[in-house]
Amino acid sequence: MLIEIRRLVPFLLILASLASSPARAQCPSWSASFGNGQGVDPAGNGEAYTLAVFDDGTGSALYVGGHFHGIAGVAADRIAKFDGTSWSPLGTGLQGVNGAWVQALCAFDDGNGPALYAAGNFTTAGGVPVSNIARFDGSSWSDVAGGIAGGNVYCMAVFDDGSGPALYAGGTFSSAGGVPAHSFARFDGTSWSEPGAGVLGVVTTLTAFSDANGPALFVGGVFNNVGWGTPLFVYVNRCARWNGAQWSDMDGGMLDDNAGGVYASTRFDDGTGPALYAGGAFDVLSASFPFEGIGRWNGFFWSPLGSGIDVGVGGSSGVVLSLASFDDGSGPALYAGGSFTLAGGQPVQHVARWNGSSWSGVAGGTDGSVKGLVAFDDGVHGAGLYAVGPFDNAGGVPSTKIARLDACASNGTTFCAGDGSATACPCGNSGAVGHGCANSVDPGGARLSATGTASLAADTLDLVGTQMPNAAVLYFQGTTQQNGGMGTRFGDGLRCAGGVIVRLGAHVNAGGSSHHPSAGHASISQAGQVTSPGVRTYQCWYRNASPFCQPSTFNLTNGTSVVWSP
Repeated sequence: MLIEIRRLVPFLLILASLASSPARAQCPSWSASFGNGQGVDPAGNGEAYTLAVFDDGTGSALYVGGHFHGIAGVAADRIAKFDGTSWSPLGTGLQGVNGAWVQALCAFDDGNGPALYAAGNFTTAGGVPVSNIARFDGSSWSDVAGGIAGGNVYCMAVFDDGSGPALYAGGTFSSAGGVPAHSFARFDGTSWSEPGAGVLGVVTTLTAFSDANGPALFVGGVFNNVGWGTPLFVYVNRCARWNGAQWSDMDGGMLDDNAGGVYASTRFDDGTGPALYAGGAFDVLSASFPFEGIGRWNGFFWSPLGSGIDVGVGGSSGVVLSLASFDDGSGPALYAGGSFTLAGGQPVQHVARWNGSSWSGVAGGTDGSVKGLVAFDDGVHGAGLYAVGPFDNAGGVPSTKIARLDACASNGTTFCAGDGSATACPCGNSGAVGHGCANSVDPGGARLSATGTASLAADTLDLVGTQMPNAAVLYFQGTTQQNGGMGTRFGDGLRCAGGVIVRLGAHVNAGGSSHHPSAGHASISQAGQVTSPGVRTYQCWYRNASPFCQPSTFNLTNGTSVVWSP
């Protein structure tokens, strides 16, 4: 049993010791938390547009792209990295003839190792000639097979159509790698191609998801036709589903009398199962529901989220520009950002939270639009939701164009669940909300939670694993969230805890459950060698029946992040 978990170690990166976690006055609450708090380009008219989490080989970090020349007092051209303590540039950054900007960031392994791809409108990256898209391997920039020409790139996503993972890009362009590509292109690691004869219009958001009809790529924007002039042609409204071979309409799509569009999308489980969520500027969904701004796709039809987000007719009073899932300590929720001021009929300020049944404001919101959102645990401050946009304050805290929503301190915060909110489970075996991937005895998947107190002075923390087979189980600790909290496929489940892995103790489940530490075991802080305050991550590896999903005969719970106090 221990052999498999020991094999984790060579594949994980060892991070520096975690710094102290700051006290939190209220939760959730906004903070600047960025070096000296100067924010994005405070002396100029720069702005941040997009966020992503990526591990360049030195640990997971937050990356920010946009149109700026500095952040938190550090010179950085259009892109910067935050490691939880300080900001740094990515070489000499990105430049263009008539200005330049980064509109999209995406991590992708093209066969030569994981890399961060930046896209938008620029002609050089780190001094290397490129065309609107570039690859950063952690130390240097490079061209991406000739790049994209004839317009701008607005979004990227990784999708596997059955022939292997590929990077997809959307925007307003006309070619990619020298071949025609109408606003939609695919990079397989070597060359570009145009999937499905492209899109007649503007593509602004892409999200890979799997519904009752199988894996697909959601394509949203401002368009009414896909596959124009070919047998693949389909008439759609602002969105379409691409499965790697053909296009399909999505229950009539989104309608608006004033040419609104779909600008944001993500996967999320609101408690009724994993689904795709899309937001933008529209006032009718599926030609039948008179509501605004946001909708949920279950594989067959769209449905509203309460009365939706009031973006006004044609988006005149606002628009949904970003979506992300985040657990602020009170459970997983969907966060929407944009320029709106009403959600579910309730006053909000540019950001709102959907808990599966109702909308609420988010700690006072921001005083300007929110264009980008991403959840990230930087290993210093604990779990947080990062936001960027043209605002100066968040919740009354001075936060120039970038801010962080701190989660409530708790015994444990769930992350990397196999419910569709993180990396997809290995063979479509999604579990229940907040659980790991489904196993041979429980379709809801195994669940890891924490009780007691995570204090170095008085450690009573107890890890509780449930809904597992009555077989061997190993509790282990990490120092980071694997793959930025999204996890990576491992056996029948997802590996969530990353960084320095420490074996805490082995047990045999009874009644599908166990806990650690039990009688005869050292406390978790002792076994895990936790000697200073900060964040640690926890997970259970357990035996699973064969055959069930993958040839490997093991699975894992969700991950749990714990903030240790003095």
